[in-house]
Amino acid sequence: MRVDFTRKRFLLLTTVGIILPVAFLAYLSVKLQREMFSFQNYILQEYARFSVDYAVSQVQELVRAREREVHMHYRLVAKLQEFDPGRELQRVEASYPMVDNAFLKRADGVVVFADENPDDADVVPTVSTPMIDPPFGSLTNLAREQAESILDQVLDSQTYVHLLGSTDTHFFRGEDPPFHLAAFGLFDAEGEPYGVAGFFLKLPYVREKFLATLLEEAIEAAEGRFSPEFGREVTFVIHDHNDALVYVHKRPGQEIKPYVDDYLSKAELWDVLPGWDVRLVYSNPKGPRYQRTIWVSNTILMLVMGAMAVVGILLSMRFILRQMELANLKSHFVSNITHELKTPLAAIRLYTETLQQRRVADTEQEKKFLGIINKESVRLTHLINNILDFSHIEQGKKRYRFESARVGDVVRDVVDSYAYQLRAKGFELQVEIEPELPPVWLDRDAVSQAVLNLLDNAVKYSRTEKEVHVAVRSWDGASAGGAARRTDPEAWVEIVVQDRGMGIPASEQAKVFDAFYRVEKGLEHDVKGSGLGLAVVKHVVEAHGGRVQLESAIGSGTTFTIRLPVGTDPPHGDASG
Repeated sequence: MRVDFTRKRFLLLTTVGIILPVAFLAYLSVKLQREMFSFQNYILQEYARFSVDYAVSQVQELVRAREREVHMHYRLVAKLQEFDPGRELQRVEASYPMVDNAFLKRADGVVVFADENPDDADVVPTVSTPMIDPPFGSLTNLAREQAESILDQVLDSQTYVHLLGSTDTHFFRGEDPPFHLAAFGLFDAEGEPYGVAGFFLKLPYVREKFLATLLEEAIEAAEGRFSPEFGREVTFVIHDHNDALVYVHKRPGQEIKPYVDDYLSKAELWDVLPGWDVRLVYSNPKGPRYQRTIWVSNTILMLVMGAMAVVGILLSMRFILRQMELANLKSHFVSNITHELKTPLAAIRLYTETLQQRRVADTEQEKKFLGIINKESVRLTHLINNILDFSHIEQGKKRYRFESARVGDVVRDVVDSYAYQLRAKGFELQVEIEPELPPVWLDRDAVSQAVLNLLDNAVKYSRTEKEVHVAVRSWDGASAGGAARRTDPEAWVEIVVQDRGMGIPASEQAKVFDAFYRVEKGLEHDVKGSGLGLAVVKHVVEAHGGRVQLESAIGSGTTFTIRLPVGTDPPHGDASG
């Protein structure tokens, strides 16, 4: 089954051909971006989990290192000749601000705490840490009674014996009340045990003064282990046991507003501060900038590619439509030119055979037949000349032989040769040629052909009012006022061909100079021709450095004006089209 690709079907098919690929590319781009971001988010989650675990482990290691340092201090002072537990415990608390309620539990179960009022001048009393008001939580220093109660629960007889048999530091923690306890066996220089010694962490101090420092040290020590985007896209925050924000890691001079409503990963500081945690969050509530950058860049790229595809398809569609239109015009041209060639040839053959067979009544009839043969020969010659001229123009082989001549003489020769045919068809011809016109560089044959085409066009499209007016006059661009363009030369010679025919619609006037184009509306459908005459006129005039203008209205006739510049040199010398 044959499908005719009409203009409407072609436009519909092309539109679908544009929308479907662009929509598919957009879907594919979005799908790929979602998959890419999904994979990136998975990698980011793994990185976040590793980062917070590593940060927490580093913080806890640093805390334990400080606690072991205190343990070593205990061991050194325990080997002194005169070991006063209360006095030495007070010295520990004074030397280490993180220590709270330093203690020694003897074998008899008695717990010794640091002296509250030391009498030695070298023992600097510790400065009590004030209570911390909300929203930072309610952690305070443990009272002696609370500390003693916790020790009774934690350091039972079995644990006590175990600690005396070990040289390591052991850690205990709890939540009600929150505490962190370090305990170890303490021995004198002879290896005899004093009991189990230790201390509580001063949790307010750790939170306010120590924890941020520890985390900063952990981050600085492991900077290479974190993503290059750390600190710009993601950062660490610390929340207390009441889920209140306590600390935000910032680079020097950096201002960030972390997105604390959600987190990538978190890990609890159980060994240091029970219920507290370290979280990795976005540095900006809008999320990571690289994702926005990728979205924007990919969207712009997709839009540019889509626009390029649409423009390319539209240009291709325009070219194809133009080719379809040309093919249609050429089809009409072949049909019209066939008729145009057959008609004069048939007439010439008919009257020639009549004359050869001497079937004429008298001399007058013989002259009439010879006149018809001559007229059809001229018509045929004119048609063939148009076709040959356009063929040379299309191939770029059209050559012009410029010479200085008077336009009035050229136009008068054309009118004189065509006057008989005009009058024979009932046309009234009026010719006005100004005397003393300035010479113009022109190709006589080409300009003659252009004028002849305009006359032939006037004859074809005139019906009842058969009048043709031809004028040749000079035109001064300097005195034309607003009618002259700034690029116009100072002087022109105008050739005006005016008829009283049917006129050309305004919508068609820009197309009549196109090759093969013919107005075929209303009564014009029976007008035969090649559709090349005006195209040849336009090319000839432009090759002479001039221009052709058209003024027309339906029912009022048409006026073609050729303007050729007056100059001392030919436009292009011995030029080709």
